[in-house]
Amino acid sequence: MKEQLERKFKEIGCLNIDELTHKLHEYNTISEKLDYLKIINERYYVKFQNVVNSFSAEEKSYFYSNNNRNQFWEMVFGRDPLISSLNIPKLVFREHFNNHLNNPELTYWFLKYNSQLAFNHYIDRQEFKNKMNSELKADLIKAELKQLNEFEEKAKKLLINNEIDIYRPHRNSYKYHQEIILLRVLDGNYYKENPINQISGYGDEVQAFFKYKLLKSYLVNKLNEFPPKITALFEFIAYLHSRIESFNQFNDLIEELEELDEERNKFKPESNYKDKLKYDQIQADIEDKFKTLQNNTANCIKAKAKELNLSNFNNEPSFDFSAVETEIRQLKRNFRSQDLPIIFKHKELYLKYRNSTHKTFLSLGFFFNELDRLTKSLFDYFKDSDKNEFEAFETKGIEVNSIAEAIIGFNQGKTKFIIPTPMDERKGRLSNKLADFYFFQIKLETHQRKVNNNDGILTPENWEQQKETFISQRMAIYKDSYTLEEKLKLELSALEKLPINETDYQVLKDRYKAYLEQKQTLSNQSPTTKNDTIRLTAKHYVLAFLLECNAKGKGLPVGRKKEIEKIGNKKMGPKKGNRFYKVFNELVNKDLNVEKNLIEIGGENWRKIIKDISEEPEEIEAFLQTKQL
Repeated sequence: MKEQLERKFKEIGCLNIDELTHKLHEYNTISEKLDYLKIINERYYVKFQNVVNSFSAEEKSYFYSNNNRNQFWEMVFGRDPLISSLNIPKLVFREHFNNHLNNPELTYWFLKYNSQLAFNHYIDRQEFKNKMNSELKADLIKAELKQLNEFEEKAKKLLINNEIDIYRPHRNSYKYHQEIILLRVLDGNYYKENPINQISGYGDEVQAFFKYKLLKSYLVNKLNEFPPKITALFEFIAYLHSRIESFNQFNDLIEELEELDEERNKFKPESNYKDKLKYDQIQADIEDKFKTLQNNTANCIKAKAKELNLSNFNNEPSFDFSAVETEIRQLKRNFRSQDLPIIFKHKELYLKYRNSTHKTFLSLGFFFNELDRLTKSLFDYFKDSDKNEFEAFETKGIEVNSIAEAIIGFNQGKTKFIIPTPMDERKGRLSNKLADFYFFQIKLETHQRKVNNNDGILTPENWEQQKETFISQRMAIYKDSYTLEEKLKLELSALEKLPINETDYQVLKDRYKAYLEQKQTLSNQSPTTKNDTIRLTAKHYVLAFLLECNAKGKGLPVGRKKEIEKIGNKKMGPKKGNRFYKVFNELVNKDLNVEKNLIEIGGENWRKIIKDISEEPEEIEAFLQTKQL
């Protein structure tokens, strides 16, 4: 267990205090130093907490026992304690900030930072989420805004009547303490020029700042928000903009990957064993670094887009934004004057993000092509000149003379092509010509830039080796609520409509059709249902329960027999609780972060079975994705 956890924390790295102190000397102002330390906090402290939050029950038990936490903590942070809400090493804080505790630049920076933390905590509470999802949402927001506005009006009335003075602390400062603090926040300049007494915690100044500078405008936007898909698009744009600094930390890694890719292409592994050894060595290095890059950039972007239900990811590399496009057309027809500042703001945020970060992170070329096209269709309508504001970053189409040239370009990492035929005809021809090519793609967990070759495309030659992977991925595009028979029927229908342009693809189509028809016959002979007791065992129900607990971060009821049996009776049916309890004790110490163990417990189709019987399938899926399972 110790070695297992050590590997996870070693991936974070070790915070070098000497290097950090030296780096901070490169910055001239307190704000610049704190901005850099904010990045360091995300790189180390936030990642440390994310690792801890991802632990299984067994890992958590080990982590928090026998002072083990301190050992792992020191692996990342050393023995110097972290102080302030920014988690700054004490030695670093003493050298760079100890003499500035009464400097308004320092205290105002922390006022804004702590207020953002307080705001994030507030809107993340379940009580607040319930309000936002309620049918009484508008009334609940109005009630909260009324409370905020009434107190603001009271404070301003005291100021107008000369009962308080925000610049002289002795006048009624005790009687109207909260009102004075609010007015100082609303003043805009007071705390930029006058220090506050603390840089940690959610004190009175932080409460006033987050409620009246952040929460109030957030509630107003919620009250007057756009249609749901436009709202999701704007939230996604705001998310991208907020991650500029974080994503740009990996620019050096991208350059390194590009250099490794060039180095790898110098070798011909199919021609000489020495070349193969060198090629495989570089490939392993690429895959390791590429995984790090994706986990910290592209996967975050895709996860946020999925969370907001912004696009359909079932048919990558094709992305369906049609629901957003419908609302964009409606917005163009029905926008209000009060909508314009919000639209302009998000256009500015998107352009800033796209001009400031890597275009694709080596895997999101198709995604950002579509997102650029989508956002341009919206923001181009709301502009005051003919200037192409997307020119600096949008992918330029490469003119080709045939579909064959387009496929060659695709295999070289290009994503956008222009074929010189009339627009509608071109789209139809290109779609039909590439349909079989895209249909028989296999998604590989590897460095995918310039690797869309026969390793990632199904062929008659690799059918036997790759067919299970291909078939599994094809079935996964359908909703989990569909039965196997329904999925097979839909897949046969899709296969029937598939245009075929090459003999190889006709062979694959015939093989795949035969396979599906065979599965359909077997399915009809041995019908199964979601709760088929022949197919489902106590191990499936216990595994589902364990994954649900891990996904929610809930402790396991180890040693509590009656409680476990009660859960078993509820999940498996009356009088099945004791069997559930026995299997629970067998599985509770299994490492569920290892896919081999999951297959051993639940069979090859463990993932689908568990999600079918679970009461929390979406949470389990999200949890499994964080574990890269």
